[in-house]
Amino acid sequence: MNKEEALRKVLFQAFPDRVCKKRNKTTNSYTLCNGQGLSIDSNSLLNESEYILSLKQDSKLRKDTSDGKIFLACKIELDWLLQSPMAKKSREIFFDTRTNKVCVKERIRYGSLLIKEQESQLKSEDFNNAIDCFCKSVIENPQKAFALDEKTNNNFIGRLKILKSTSFGKNYPDIDEKWLKETLISISSIDTLSFEWLQKETIASIYRNQLSWQQRENFEKLVPDRFKVPTGSNIKIDYTQGDKPILPVKIQEMFGQAKSPSICNGEVALVIHLLSPAGRPVQITTDLAYFWQNSYKFIVGELKGRYPKHFWPDDPANSCPTRKTKSKM
Repeated sequence: MNKEEALRKVLFQAFPDRVCKKRNKTTNSYTLCNGQGLSIDSNSLLNESEYILSLKQDSKLRKDTSDGKIFLACKIELDWLLQSPMAKKSREIFFDTRTNKVCVKERIRYGSLLIKEQESQLKSEDFNNAIDCFCKSVIENPQKAFALDEKTNNNFIGRLKILKSTSFGKNYPDIDEKWLKETLISISSIDTLSFEWLQKETIASIYRNQLSWQQRENFEKLVPDRFKVPTGSNIKIDYTQGDKPILPVKIQEMFGQAKSPSICNGEVALVIHLLSPAGRPVQITTDLAYFWQNSYKFIVGELKGRYPKHFWPDDPANSCPTRKTKSKM
């Protein structure tokens, strides 16, 4: 060790709280180990040094910057920092948003400065911390985590919400952070904490797998994915509109349905969006009997004019439903 290097090392040992790290290669800004921002003259010979020791400084913030000013400094070596008693090692588990999986890094910090890090393998003893990290990321971004389109995701959650609002839903768990954590603990391992793994499943399949066979059977009966209308068509129910499940169906397919359809053993009425033969909205109702007896007579004349090839009976509540035009009936 030459005299110049020996002097720098002595100064480092005398002022261990004056260590600064360069923020990036293109600036003359540094961060002090207590987190304070400092800048050095742009013409300084130390501008190429990643680590320096600030020997004379003014912490007062300058105009148009959040940094103080360094007036006198010297270069220091990374090895000195790594060997210092102020250097603290940590093993940090985090969710990497680039790879969408839980990772771990071995990190060494000198005060607030990160001076070294390297990736490491997750170990079995990391599982509890790793699952906490994974659950947080899934809850913050369920759309990306499960790779579902929003409507599909919301539809299943809507089905559960409707069920939970009835007397039949008390034995079904909520989809919340507690449920997700308990479920992921039961189905995952230290090697599966990634969105790629989770995307092989769906919220619906994961939820159903945690239910008993009787609960699964009742779920499908009480909040069915589809409703069979009088023509025999199985129409998908839209559960994405809060507490009002919607059945969008062409009006002619509902002929012969005298009373309003419902789910959850009659506790929840379906909001029927009656459509024209062209699929355009005609009427919205939760009381089909009232619609047939009253509103229908006021709109049937217009429907006959627009769609003369279709069947428009005078007594729709007691007529045959159809998907066909008059000529094909």
